[in-house]
Amino acid sequence: MALTKVHTRMIDGDAVSVTDFGATGNGTTDDTAAIQAAIDAVNTAGGGTVFFPKGNYKTDSQITLVSNLTILAETGAIIKPSDTVPAYACYGTGLDNISVEGLTIEGTGTAYSSGTQGRFQLDSSTNITIRNCTFKKSRNTGMVFDAVSNLKILGCTMSNNYIYGVEVRNESSDIIISNCVCDGNGSTGVATSAFGRGVVLWKVLNAIVANTVFKSSTEYGLRLYSDAADTAGTENVAISNCTFDSNDSIDFYIYNASDDIKYVSVSNCTFKTKSGAVSIALAGDYVTVTGCTMLSQSAQGATAFTLYNVTNASITGCVLKDYSTAFSYSGTNIPAYVTIANCQVMDVAIFTNGVYGEGHAIKDCYIKHGGTGTTDLCFFLDKAGSTGTKVTNNVIDGFYRVAQLNTSVAAVEFVGNTCKNTTDLTIRMYGTDLRADAGFVLRDNTFDLGTNPTELGKIQIDGHVNSKVLGYDNVVPSQLTYEQGDTFFNIAPTAGGTVGWVCVTAGTPGTWKTFGTISA
Repeated sequence: MALTKVHTRMIDGDAVSVTDFGATGNGTTDDTAAIQAAIDAVNTAGGGTVFFPKGNYKTDSQITLVSNLTILAETGAIIKPSDTVPAYACYGTGLDNISVEGLTIEGTGTAYSSGTQGRFQLDSSTNITIRNCTFKKSRNTGMVFDAVSNLKILGCTMSNNYIYGVEVRNESSDIIISNCVCDGNGSTGVATSAFGRGVVLWKVLNAIVANTVFKSSTEYGLRLYSDAADTAGTENVAISNCTFDSNDSIDFYIYNASDDIKYVSVSNCTFKTKSGAVSIALAGDYVTVTGCTMLSQSAQGATAFTLYNVTNASITGCVLKDYSTAFSYSGTNIPAYVTIANCQVMDVAIFTNGVYGEGHAIKDCYIKHGGTGTTDLCFFLDKAGSTGTKVTNNVIDGFYRVAQLNTSVAAVEFVGNTCKNTTDLTIRMYGTDLRADAGFVLRDNTFDLGTNPTELGKIQIDGHVNSKVLGYDNVVPSQLTYEQGDTFFNIAPTAGGTVGWVCVTAGTPGTWKTFGTISA
């Protein structure tokens, strides 16, 4: 090798090939020193491009990256770190202007326990582009970026890494992950771990994840994470046009232990969720999910949404099909102010397992039962301290009961809904405080008969303190429980007849007296 040849290439602006420094790419010779020499030569010249021709470049030691470096690999160029590499196969810190394109870094695939060895890590660096690369079979994580800024990961594949495909963490900012594939992380194809996650974003600011596939991870596809001890949060994350497919536990998981994840949007994504898994676990503040298509892979076999300590969230314009539970509200990490609107929810066993928290709204949805259970509820409202749920203008089809309200909830509005093919009671209420003291509003609904008393569809409750039933019928009430002062108007008045009836003694149905005589 002639140094003058290398210097001439750099002056002319040509790429420096690792083979010019003695790399063999034969898969058996340790090429670490040759690769490092090429990188160091470019660094000495003030920056440039290191080229990898097609070949298998075995490395037994870590490669140290430098600033102002472009790594350009021919199709079929693979760095294969051996198990003797102590940490990351490629590493750099405090760098600027790093670009890697077309390179594959592949582990041995023989070690199945969690170790320190990963594929690629940059710390405290900026202006990074990783394009059309593959990172696979790491004993740890495919790529780690710690306290970096202006990072782009474009068209890359992260597969069969023992822990994560990619982790971006520790106050990193301005991140773009686009047109990537995260496949089978947590498994090398022989053994399976419990750590498999496609992408993890932890304490990041301003991130875009777009047009990316998350599939077959042994835990989560995509995770936004915060630890209880964190002093910095994750903010301004936009996830769009992604596909989540067959991840073992949760497709997209927001874990908000420090209550500092906020301003997250999920739009136009597709979910194909495994039986027993969850499509989206929502937490954080100001979270939106819009226009997503969500499918359980087996009929009533998965949960679409779990709602934890999420506040000020909206789920709009989504299509859900075949879930066991469409929306599962946590009764421990209680959500607040969640709106579900304009969604089509098809063939679900249960729409909500229990609406816990305050200020929720469910409106303008079409909700169709598809479970095999004969006692499935659409809405179950329960939990001491839960208040202010509004269920309005929905079409609810085929459930055993549409709504069941327990005595511990307050200020519920059930307004303008159309309920059809109900097989038992449309509304089952426990406790008179729901109406008289807790502000229960019931009006303008259309109820099918089912086993409902005919009176149910003819009453209105206005919700103020000590509110009374105002109803209409052509006969005196004979079913349900009423309180003193409840009133029914006669909808078939005749000359000499009565204007209506008023309850003078509370009971089931109570004692009723006529009021108002119509002149003959």
